[in-house]
Amino acid sequence: MPSFLKIKASIKRKWKGDSEASSAPAPTVENQDSALPHATTPSSVIAEIPPATLIAAQLIVPVIPSVPQPPNDEIQSPRPSAATNSADSLSDDNNDLWARAYVLAKKREEDLMGDYEKHIASLEGVPVATKSFSDPHDVGVYVKQLLEMRQKKQIQVSILGRDVAMREQIEKLAKFLIWSDSIVKSAVSAQPYAALAWSGVSLFLPLLISGTKYNDSMLKGFSSISDMQIFWKFCEETYFRPSDQNFYRNLKDLLVELYSFIIEYQARVICHLSKAQHSRAWQSMTGSDDWDEAIKSIEKRHDKCLSLVDKVHKEIIQDKMDDQLQEIQRLRIEILQEMKKDREDQKERELLGDLASMSGDYERYKNINPERVPRTCMWFLTDERFHNWRESKSGDLLWVSAGPGCGKSVLSKSLIDEGHLNPETTVTISSSTITVSESIICYFFFKDGGEGKMDNAHALCAILHQLFIHIPQLMARALASHKTYGQDLMQRTDELWRILVDCANLSPLPIICLLDALDECKENEGIGLINKLWDLYRHTNSATPMKLKFFITSRPYETLKMQFDRLTATSAYLHFDGDDKSGQIAQEINLVIDVKVHHITGGFSAEDRNKIAEKLKSMENRTYLWLYLTIEIIEKNIATYSRRPDMEEFLSKLPSTVSDAYEKILSRSQDGRKVEALLQIVLAAERPLTLNEANYALTLVLGDEFSSHEKLQENLWPQDRFKTTPGNLCGLFISIHDSKLSFIHQTAREFLLHPERSGAWKGRLNLSSSHGILSRACMNYLLMADALPETNVEKDFGKKFRAEFDKKYPFFIYASNSWLSHFYLQDAGSTDRNRKLARSLCRVSAPQTRNWINGSGKLGPNGDYWNKWPDFQLAIFFNLAAVVEYMMAHEHPNVN
Repeated sequence: MPSFLKIKASIKRKWKGDSEASSAPAPTVENQDSALPHATTPSSVIAEIPPATLIAAQLIVPVIPSVPQPPNDEIQSPRPSAATNSADSLSDDNNDLWARAYVLAKKREEDLMGDYEKHIASLEGVPVATKSFSDPHDVGVYVKQLLEMRQKKQIQVSILGRDVAMREQIEKLAKFLIWSDSIVKSAVSAQPYAALAWSGVSLFLPLLISGTKYNDSMLKGFSSISDMQIFWKFCEETYFRPSDQNFYRNLKDLLVELYSFIIEYQARVICHLSKAQHSRAWQSMTGSDDWDEAIKSIEKRHDKCLSLVDKVHKEIIQDKMDDQLQEIQRLRIEILQEMKKDREDQKERELLGDLASMSGDYERYKNINPERVPRTCMWFLTDERFHNWRESKSGDLLWVSAGPGCGKSVLSKSLIDEGHLNPETTVTISSSTITVSESIICYFFFKDGGEGKMDNAHALCAILHQLFIHIPQLMARALASHKTYGQDLMQRTDELWRILVDCANLSPLPIICLLDALDECKENEGIGLINKLWDLYRHTNSATPMKLKFFITSRPYETLKMQFDRLTATSAYLHFDGDDKSGQIAQEINLVIDVKVHHITGGFSAEDRNKIAEKLKSMENRTYLWLYLTIEIIEKNIATYSRRPDMEEFLSKLPSTVSDAYEKILSRSQDGRKVEALLQIVLAAERPLTLNEANYALTLVLGDEFSSHEKLQENLWPQDRFKTTPGNLCGLFISIHDSKLSFIHQTAREFLLHPERSGAWKGRLNLSSSHGILSRACMNYLLMADALPETNVEKDFGKKFRAEFDKKYPFFIYASNSWLSHFYLQDAGSTDRNRKLARSLCRVSAPQTRNWINGSGKLGPNGDYWNKWPDFQLAIFFNLAAVVEYMMAHEHPNVN
């Protein structure tokens, strides 16, 4: 039974006894010291706080202003107030019950109280010898300092991971602290010892920091004595008057004893939790039984005091307390809501963080694409079908298909950045507000070779991340799933889809999801998404239009078209075939040709500029991508062909197709080995490498095995010069955006991996052998003896140290996380060449093995258990079949 319920039950028992004796004669004046009106302790003071429904919270306790002081009207029975200065009527030492109690506690437990005083003095850095706790003035100074600390610095109590009972007790004590602030302020001058006792919670709560050892019994005990303080305060304020100071003497003496044990309990708990513990017996009070026994003696004395109280004026006290407690209840509700908000804020931050981590840099993949040239993309923007889809009030799907290089991604980017997806904004003006409503735009640009696997989970995480930033209240629809699945939610496509649809049904605004280049999504993932769309739209009720729209672009692959065609039976589907607009697209490309040629031929005559432009416009099957590549070729060579005959010869050799343009760009370099090595690195990389990472990877691929990290660094390109190295080697074939390398277009990857070899570069590379090249580079880096300190990158590194580490060893994180994937995907020849390196990285006793395992986190944050494994077991754990075979053949390990 909670402490207050025990107190309340005790009070009711006393009242029942009083009621049974109500027929006895009324007490005379001579025995009025045992006839104090009995007050209830209303349940609203210490009512159970509903368990917090969220996992984490951070309690921030504000300073609450004092409650206004009511008039002291003896006949009307004054309304008790937290600001009522009851100490004014108890100025003599005999009536200062808390002062007498403090003296009694110190006489009984001198060592404990001495350490308690040292703890209080240490909070302000004032040596205890300079102020005496025997001097009321000095005690008042300490209490004032505590109050100043409360005002300057908020108290923060972490209750992350605590059980519900502990959270309830901490919440309750926090509310008591706020309510008692004004009591402390009013008593600090006239009754400093009472003020100190009422400051017990403010001394206690700051000690409940992460790592301190406290238990539920300790918290319940501290909460119980707080309840007692509230009860006896109201009785003292109302009935202990100067004219009656000789009455109730017996009760006062008993209260002094009770208060002394309350002070002792506070001191014992605070000394137990204090960092500066002393070698005293109270240190051993660690179990629940110890704290339960300590509070039982206090409850016995409380009951003894209650035995001197009757119920003569019960109703009067009850009315006064109810008025005061309405204010307390209001405060506790506000705090509970604030605590709940803090918990929700924390959970929302965790959810947003996990969504952002999974979705990758979705804004970067949008911004990789160039800006729309004015008067282009009009083939789509002016089409009535687009307007009808955009202005439809129901959730519709628009699929735009077109061949490679036709400007689909540029169109998508312009739709977002220029606001074309929103219909006309609605402005609603009322007598006091102006409301502007427009659709929420969420997007994801698939890119083969981008971050991660570029699957549906990435896209849905990105969409939800943007949606929750725009409409934070919708996060509530995902918090339960996030609590259930944790980070695994980010991989659960079905659950993410359910959350999105659920949010759309509750969203106050329409939601438009733009998915660009669906054909570059992970294999079969695009078909899976279309199936979800088909299931969604076939069950849509036309009577309640959906607020969720989709805009999707892709190449017109037959596999995708077959899946989209299933939607033709629904009114919500519209297919826009960009290839039908090829004539208009070609005219718009001509506009771009005029702009670009004028820009790069400033020193040419108008006639020569026109000749160049007309030559480009005469090319059949021209696309935006072809034009972009061809303009770059012209710009790089224009100074060499400044004479008209030379220019005419040069124009006759311009590439007529994108493949021809790729061939010319890559063949321009005089160092084919470096070009091939860089292309293999970009082709096989699990994610776009940074310039620093690419510098290390290219140096490792080109060089021999370096004996040390220092030797490797001596062979790197200077950091400032490497920024231009990819462009010098590969031209526009490799683009750099936000200091990360990627191919200019999906067709560049297809060109290198083409099944039919043609020219010097088309079909030249093999993906599995490229994985072998990068696998070897990663392993050689990780095996450098002096490359890394022996430490746990994930566990031991703070943010500042991690940043310094990444700067010094920029290829470590990628190498430790990705070498296994490259090893699994490499060709058989690479496996034969690289198996010895992989064997070395499975040597349990080697510091290099510890480094890459800790750095990758592949065995979890508490993965030290593998240190006792044999090498053979580690190789088996990571599915390194080639290493296992090598060890079986050459080392003959004990497989038992």
